[in-house]
Amino acid sequence: MQENLLFEAIIAAARKHGWKRNIAQDASGSKLTYRQLVLRAFLLAAPIAAYSRGQTHVAVMLPNTLAVAVTFLSVQALGKIPCMINFASGAQNIIRACEIAGAKTVLTSRAFIEQGKLEAVETAIAQQVKLVYLEDIRDSLKPWHKIAAALKAFFPDLALKSLRGIAPSPHDPAVILYTSGSEGVPKGVALSHHNILYNIDQVVHHITFSGEDRMFNPLPVFHSFGMTVGTILPLVLGIPVYLYPSPLHYKQIPPLVKKTGATIFLGTNTFYQGYANYAELDDFKTVRLAVAGGEKLKDATRELYLEKLGVDILQGYGVTETSPVISFNTPEAHKPGSVGRAFIGIETKVEPIEGLPRGGRLWVKGQNVMLGYMKHDAPGKLQPQDAWYDTGDIVEIDTQGYIYILGRAKRFAKIGGEMVSLAAVEDMAAMLEPEAAHAAVAIPDARKGEQIVLFTEAVTLDKDRLLTQAKADQLSELFLPKRVVQLEAMLRLGNGKVDYQELMSLAMKDSSRP
Repeated sequence: MQENLLFEAIIAAARKHGWKRNIAQDASGSKLTYRQLVLRAFLLAAPIAAYSRGQTHVAVMLPNTLAVAVTFLSVQALGKIPCMINFASGAQNIIRACEIAGAKTVLTSRAFIEQGKLEAVETAIAQQVKLVYLEDIRDSLKPWHKIAAALKAFFPDLALKSLRGIAPSPHDPAVILYTSGSEGVPKGVALSHHNILYNIDQVVHHITFSGEDRMFNPLPVFHSFGMTVGTILPLVLGIPVYLYPSPLHYKQIPPLVKKTGATIFLGTNTFYQGYANYAELDDFKTVRLAVAGGEKLKDATRELYLEKLGVDILQGYGVTETSPVISFNTPEAHKPGSVGRAFIGIETKVEPIEGLPRGGRLWVKGQNVMLGYMKHDAPGKLQPQDAWYDTGDIVEIDTQGYIYILGRAKRFAKIGGEMVSLAAVEDMAAMLEPEAAHAAVAIPDARKGEQIVLFTEAVTLDKDRLLTQAKADQLSELFLPKRVVQLEAMLRLGNGKVDYQELMSLAMKDSSRP
């Protein structure tokens, strides 16, 4: 792989595929060619430089639109590091994310804040950081700014040199993303230009793309799946991408997939389930690669898409810290229930865990592994990552190299000295109520070490039914939850993942009641 920076890789793609190629579109109906994308990035760069003078990290708080792609590249053009903010995480977590990276400026949009009903968040974070609105930047632009940007777009290499001075190294940080915080306090993840572009090369090695491909990406750019796979990859490979602002628009997205003629679609199990409720028979007829990541793909979801829509969802696996993809089931090589085989260039090792009869903790090593973490206790300081990264996932790898996720290391309860998979408890509940969401957590128990609390959307699910299922699955009674708590709707983070941290707090609070 040729060493490169992200912006330079996109310029190289423009030269290869043609500057006039329509490369990005969003829900407003607007489209950008490569030339327009680069021009707009240069147009924003000077004002952003003025607002962030002396700052290395600049926060970006925008949804999936053309504006986020342009803004991201503008920050890259300056040699600064964009910090992608999860606007659904709440004011305190947004402030904490800025503090972790030492970001003093947040680039956002008034229209977005109004449409997203984020006024209360805006007020809270404005007391801690400077909010810069794209509308204000746009209104401040003069005709000569546009002329200068157009010239830069025709001579992008020279423009980048003049804007940056000393160019970053491909091994310098390119972006700061944040862990979801579903099981603890979020951390900043520093990914280099090399990490991301190497991971894209790994994807290309395993998946064949064509000049006819079109991608539909509803996943947010503040997570690595939506960032690397859903945004940077299509720009670097010349694949036109449709950026949609929210994966939660279950009714609107399926007909848009049909309208855009998308051949590649990205989602998580939760989102795929939501789309299936509204999708017509031919909405996904052009999709040849339906990719699932972020959480376990349920058998019921895959079977539903195969039977109803004729689409075979292929599951992959990755974590933010690996840029993100580690493995993927390809159309040519896949096993249902697995997350595919590790990509070329990734070494794996499985560390046995005492008390666990099968599987072990997965460690990975490769050039897509992050530079390191930034944490709240040391703002702005990069804590380097060792060569081997502990994913925290418990897996089995079969003789053909296919990886099977058994659960998170933190997603096991130790009851009476034995390790009990919380994922297995959730799977048991899903066998009984496949249409509902279920989440199991472990909390301290004075007598047995820990106890399991199962949260469920199914109003008829109880311990008696679970006992019957446990016997059918030949599971011990240790897999039975101590309590079953019904929820009207499962608690989730902005990326669709279950908010286990909040469920843990809820379980602990309930257990303390007399």
